[in-house]
Amino acid sequence: MFGATVAAPFLIAQGIGMPTAELGYLISFVYITMGLATILQGTFGCKLPFIMGSIFSYIPPTISVGQVYAPITGNFGMPAISVGLVGSGAVHSLVGFSRLVGTIRKYITPTIVAPTLICIGLALVPYSALLSYQPPGPWLMFLTIAIIIFLTYFTKGFPSYTAVFWGAVIGYIIGFASGVVDLTEFYQAPLFRPPALFPWGYYLDALPILILLFGSLAVIIESTGDVFSLSILTETMTHKWHLNRAVAAEGLGIMGGGLLGGIACTTYSENIGLVGLTGVASRYVTIGAGAIALALGMIPKFGALIAAMPKPVLGGVMFITYGMIAAAGMKQLEIIPMSARNMFIIGTAVTLGLGMPLIINGAYGITSPVGPWLLAHGAWGRALYTLGNTSMAVAAISAAVMDYIIPGSEEERGMAYVKEVLKVQKRAPIAF
Repeated sequence: MFGATVAAPFLIAQGIGMPTAELGYLISFVYITMGLATILQGTFGCKLPFIMGSIFSYIPPTISVGQVYAPITGNFGMPAISVGLVGSGAVHSLVGFSRLVGTIRKYITPTIVAPTLICIGLALVPYSALLSYQPPGPWLMFLTIAIIIFLTYFTKGFPSYTAVFWGAVIGYIIGFASGVVDLTEFYQAPLFRPPALFPWGYYLDALPILILLFGSLAVIIESTGDVFSLSILTETMTHKWHLNRAVAAEGLGIMGGGLLGGIACTTYSENIGLVGLTGVASRYVTIGAGAIALALGMIPKFGALIAAMPKPVLGGVMFITYGMIAAAGMKQLEIIPMSARNMFIIGTAVTLGLGMPLIINGAYGITSPVGPWLLAHGAWGRALYTLGNTSMAVAAISAAVMDYIIPGSEEERGMAYVKEVLKVQKRAPIAF
C-alpha cells in the first residue's frame, strides 16, 4: 500500500511539473485524505477492514487535466484537478447511494476492462523510465527492483507482503549513503499544518469532472472484486448493501481529495492480502490506521521526507506496480475466449489508447499540429485534447464502441462471467 500511496502523488507531480517543495505538501494532503476516507469507510461505508488510498486509474486523467489547465489556473493545474475530483466524486457517491453499481457493472464487459487496465499500466511506464536517469543513476532503480523481487518471492510472511515498502526504504538508505538525498525542504517544512479547504485554489469548469469520471468508472469495476474478496476473507455475506455503501464512501473519499488538496482515494486491493496473511479482519484496526495516516498528514515534515526519496528508487517501485496493473488487464483475457473478434477489439483499443497521445503531441522528434490546433479552439478543443491525451479513456471508449457494434455472443463478450459476479450480490435484500 505504501508503494501506491507514495507513487501516485510523485507521478502526478512529475506529470504536471510540480517541484519538490510543493510535492511534500501534496503527499501530506494525500495522507490526510487517506486517513479520513479510511475512517469513513470503516464507520459509514461497507464497514469492512479496508484501507483507502491513492488509486492508479485516476493518475492518467489527473495528469491530463493538470497539463491542460496549468496555463489557465496556475498552481500546476491543481485548482481544476480539485474541482474535477469533487465533481467526479459526487457522481461516484451518487451511484452508490442510488444503488446503481450492479446496473452499471452489468454493461462493462471484460472486453472493455482488459484494454483499459492494460493502457493504465503501460501508459505510465515512460514516467518511471525517466526517473531512472536522475542521480545516482539507473543502477539504484534496478537494485530497488531486485530487492522487491527477492523479498516477494524468496521470503515468506510479512516481508513478502510488504516487499515494496522495504524495497523503497532500503533504496532510500542507499541513496542517502550515496549523497543524493537533499533534505533542505525537510528542514524548512513546518512541524504542524491543519487541513484546509482548497489549499491550491479552485477553478470551476465541467471538463475536469468529465475527464476524471473515466477514473471513477475504473474504480467502480475494481471495487466490485475488492468487496467480494474481502467479504470472503472476513466471512461476511456479500450483497448489494456492502457494494453500494463501499462505492458511496469511495465517492466521498474522492470528493475529500479535491476539497483537501489531495488526489482520489479509493479501496486498496493490497490490504486484502494482508488480511489473509495476518488474520486480522477487524475494521477497528483499519480505522486506527486511518487515524495514524490523518495525523501523519498534518506533519508536513513527514511529507517532505518522503518527497526527498531518490527518484530512481521511486522509478523501481513504479515499474513493479505498473507492470502489475497491466498484468491485471491481461488476466481479464482468461475470462473471454480469444476469438478473432476479441483479439481485434482488444488489440485495436490498446494501440489507439497508447497511440492517440502521440498523434496529438507528436513523438521521436516529430511535431504534431493536432495538439496546438485543438487547444486553439476553445472549450471543445480542450475537451478533445484532454480526452485524447488520456490513454485509458481512449481505450475504454474505443473498446466499448467496438464491443457493442461488432456482433458477438454473450459467452464471447464475457457476459456470463459478469452475470455470475452480480448474482452473488443478490444473496440478501438491499439494506441501505
